[in-house]
Amino acid sequence: MRIGLVGTAFRRDNPTAIPAELKSVLAAGTDIRIYPPRLGMFPNNPLDLAIQEIGYLDAGIAAAQDGCDAVVLNSVGDYGVAALKSATRKAVVGAGDCGLRVAASLGRPFSIVTIWPATTAFLYRKLLVESGMTAECRDVLHVGTDSEQSALGSEGDYVARMQKGDTDLLGRIVKSCRATIDRGAAAILLGCTCMSPIADKIQAALDVPVVNPLTTAVKQAELLVSLGLRQSSVNFAAANPQHGGVISGMAAAGAALAGAADCDYCVVGESEMA
Repeated sequence: MRIGLVGTAFRRDNPTAIPAELKSVLAAGTDIRIYPPRLGMFPNNPLDLAIQEIGYLDAGIAAAQDGCDAVVLNSVGDYGVAALKSATRKAVVGAGDCGLRVAASLGRPFSIVTIWPATTAFLYRKLLVESGMTAECRDVLHVGTDSEQSALGSEGDYVARMQKGDTDLLGRIVKSCRATIDRGAAAILLGCTCMSPIADKIQAALDVPVVNPLTTAVKQAELLVSLGLRQSSVNFAAANPQHGGVISGMAAAGAALAGAADCDYCVVGESEMA
């Protein structure tokens, strides 16, 4: 089967290579294709989020039209997931919603621990409300700071160091996990798919389940495809196929106006895919 992965949260030094922790859990015969949004903007506020959603929706439609059997949104933010479920009859999985449900199935209440600063809290509130999981979540803890985020893209920025196993950042993440476990959390959901490279190290330091949203979402997509299942048309009525062209035009025009993405952990430019 072929799974389209929209967006990327892989290592900056090799952003389009499938990481080892994902390769190790793929079923035999699963082919991962990466579809980077041509329009991308880090969602620091609701307006930027709306722009990001158009970019992910456009890339997701392209993945479905390209023959992918399922589409996975490689972001806990689940940008444009509801619209994409209407735009295609292929199975669509959001890493955020999928991660929440797996975490809740393993331990309640669960908590979300994210590398992003508290300015992104609205994203997690939105995700929890739309998934109906607010009551199941004990805490949303933000490890990063605004100053660290502002340095993204510079050499050795904090996300790059985290992905390489920086002991200070790993220690801060584990400390936050232990703090919420002490308050009653029975499971941890990592709050960004960019944390996937260190998921095993975090799990090794804790006694409760740690859910990697990237690997969990891809495995869910494999399951849906193997069972011949997809989202219900009762909840996600099929959209007019011609409207995909409208989204494509919006994304193309927006990309020309917005310029380079300000977070290359969320978006990889087309030149990097060559």
